[in-house]
Amino acid sequence: MNTNFEINAIDGNLTIDQQALELMEKAKKLDLEQRKIEIQLKAFKESMLNAMEKNGIKKFENDYLTVTYKAPSSRKTIDSKALKEQMPDIYEAFTRVSEVKSSVMLKFKE
Repeated sequence: MNTNFEINAIDGNLTIDQQALELMEKAKKLDLEQRKIEIQLKAFKESMLNAMEKNGIKKFENDYLTVTYKAPSSRKTIDSKALKEQMPDIYEAFTRVSEVKSSVMLKFKE
């Protein structure tokens, strides 16, 4: 499998080779299939949650997966927007900056 793609800049626009176009078509199909599976998986998880809660089951296992029930709980979070408005000095004192490397994002059209 060749992983070298020819990408050229012409008049401020990029062009990609046939191999890259074929890869994008495969990736688009895979993305669509993944979204369909995620919808089915969400419905499955909801069904499992309902069944486990209804029957008091904490864990389910078979040859393919293990499903563990997690009971509802509370979580504490900080409202950073309100903190910044009410106490900007404290907000700034505890704010840190993280460097994020450059990347590209692929979004497939319907």
